[in-house]
Amino acid sequence: MILLEFSGQGLEILVFIIAMLWLVPIVMLIIGIAQLKKHPKRSKTLMIIAGIWLIIGLGFCGSMS
Repeated sequence: MILLEFSGQGLEILVFIIAMLWLVPIVMLIIGIAQLKKHPKRSKTLMIIAGIWLIIGLGFCGSMS
């Protein structure tokens, strides 16, 4: 029963971790799309890293619920 009682402490850390696992790859994806014409190799690398990071982030957050 103690596990069901939640006082809200540590919620900020959880929100920060979720934000880092979702927002950073989205920003990297936007930067990769913006640089697609100028630097295609760097852009593809950024988009691949962002995709992997987003999959990990979604898997982590999916396992939390």
